[in-house]
Amino acid sequence: ELQTRENQAGLRPDRGCIDNIFTIHQVLEHRHTYRLPTMIAFLKLKAAFDSVDRKVLWQCLSLNGVLQKHISLVKALYSNTTSRVRAYGEMSSDFATSSGVRQSSPLSTFLFNFTIDLLLEITFSSSGFSGIYFLPGGPLVHLEYADDIDLFGEDADKMQSFGGTEKLFQDVWYGFLPF
Repeated sequence: ELQTRENQAGLRPDRGCIDNIFTIHQVLEHRHTYRLPTMIAFLKLKAAFDSVDRKVLWQCLSLNGVLQKHISLVKALYSNTTSRVRAYGEMSSDFATSSGVRQSSPLSTFLFNFTIDLLLEITFSSSGFSGIYFLPGGPLVHLEYADDIDLFGEDADKMQSFGGTEKLFQDVWYGFLPF
């Protein structure tokens, strides 16, 4: 919990989407009052939990200072995983999975948040994407609701420049879904 970015309201105790919806409302109201241009791009990751690249996950854990013995434990949990799918009332045979994190597992929400937080940090620091100024203390660049990302900007060209960094997300997830 302490490692998760403040911008993430999904998959966290004592927080929810309503908190970020309130923030968006306040931002739009404030910036409208002062006639400041404001743009928001709403992005949704495709198959977010199912498609996390585990090699990237291990790297994210390591880069954030997680002890190797803990990474090894998580790797062991995710080695030789299989899944089944129910379709038309029938269960499929087991099939091997090599990507993604388990659905409905408390550890999975932590792993997902850990991965997306680091990727967003890398993306925003390398892209020069500056967000908007709303309160003293720095810009508001984005908000997150689990696998939904809201980007804030003042300039259409800068907002579109973020699209060039989408490749990073396609390497870890299967890109973004259209809204």
